[in-house]
Amino acid sequence: MTSPAAESGDASSPTRGFAGRPGAPALWIGAAIAAVIGALLVIAGVRAFGPATPEPQVRRFAISVPQLTLEMRRPARISPDGRFLLFSSGNHLSVRDLERFEPMDVAGADGATSYFWSHDSRRIGYFKDGKLRAADLSGTNAAPLCEFPAGDDIHNGDWGPDDNIVFARYLEGLYVVPANGGEPRLLLQRDSTEVDFHHPEFLPDGRHILVVAHRKRGPNAVLSVSYPEGTLKNLGEFERLNAARYAPSGHLFLTYEHGAQEVRAVPFSASRVEITGPAVFTLPGALYPTVSHDGTLAYGLDLEILLVQNWAEELKKPAAGK
Repeated sequence: MTSPAAESGDASSPTRGFAGRPGAPALWIGAAIAAVIGALLVIAGVRAFGPATPEPQVRRFAISVPQLTLEMRRPARISPDGRFLLFSSGNHLSVRDLERFEPMDVAGADGATSYFWSHDSRRIGYFKDGKLRAADLSGTNAAPLCEFPAGDDIHNGDWGPDDNIVFARYLEGLYVVPANGGEPRLLLQRDSTEVDFHHPEFLPDGRHILVVAHRKRGPNAVLSVSYPEGTLKNLGEFERLNAARYAPSGHLFLTYEHGAQEVRAVPFSASRVEITGPAVFTLPGALYPTVSHDGTLAYGLDLEILLVQNWAEELKKPAAGK
């Protein structure tokens, strides 16, 4: 609001007095422009000649595990927060804090299979003695979630952000059960061309589930299943495909059956839920990759678990060399 003194033309008004000096506005505006230009030049100089931001470096670590078991229902799994590894050593289910040297056996989980992490990395789920169970990392507060007929089994599961667990039942369909227990709900029934499903995994939006359809003949398919509706989308078919795992870099890691032991990374759009190109990266001899939310890749190789930070930087090397 304009002051009364300024409106009346009072010469004692500071604003009126400053404006009354010939040439003052031009000098003041010129000084302001010069100051702004100077500041921009300083910023440009800092950006141009200051210390450059270091490019992310690919870092590899190998963790030796005596009696490491790597198979379809006993893969190594990195936690979503990238801090822990979950794996089988002999008959023991173990957790390794990557900030410590020694792993810890999960109490009461000897012989467990098809294990997976909760979305917040604080709990684990696993299958044992015909029951799907959930427990703390030490094995305490273990609780059965649901029970299966004798001789039944599951082909891995995943713990969604809404605290529901999806799992693939052996020779059956895809099911969902609350993380605090209850009656499983059928999400996807196998059709006449399918044996069962493998390795379900929630995508980051929590509204789609990746799963591999094990076909009776021909190539297996990577499917997207909308959640909770159960609507299907076929993302691609691959000979001898066993598992597909999502990576935040915008890729799917595809694992093939034994006898064709390698992992291939294909570009993937999570927003469109589709594979967008051919394989761009191969890990010969690797088994069952898993990727944390921060992009750390972990996979099995012989009696070691390999961890790779910033692995996607490898994809830039061929382009840089052209």
